[in-house]
Amino acid sequence: MSVNDVAQFVAAAVDVGPGSWPREFKMRGDRTSSATKVETIAFTLRTRKHSRLQNELTQYEQRRIWTQWWNVQRLMATADGRCDFQQANLNAAVDLEPESFVDWLSRSWTE
Repeated sequence: MSVNDVAQFVAAAVDVGPGSWPREFKMRGDRTSSATKVETIAFTLRTRKHSRLQNELTQYEQRRIWTQWWNVQRLMATADGRCDFQQANLNAAVDLEPESFVDWLSRSWTE
């Protein structure tokens, strides 16, 4: 899902009207594994245990290295399933088709 897709979803949500909004809107593009989309590209996979991420988070906070702190926060949220929406209520409420991950990656890679 691209930034343009997000903007279109936000505009569509405004058109729906805040009177009918749920507590939280969720939207999604492709629901897929990124690794399956980049099979032909050589890359190194680096894995870390969740407990190690928590330790890194604490270290970055103590050292006030906020860029790394936010990166680890995003990794932990992803590992915890926060970014995996099976039920995307905003997708169901509006008539939009977000850009596929493969299309976004191909376009972004060549820009």
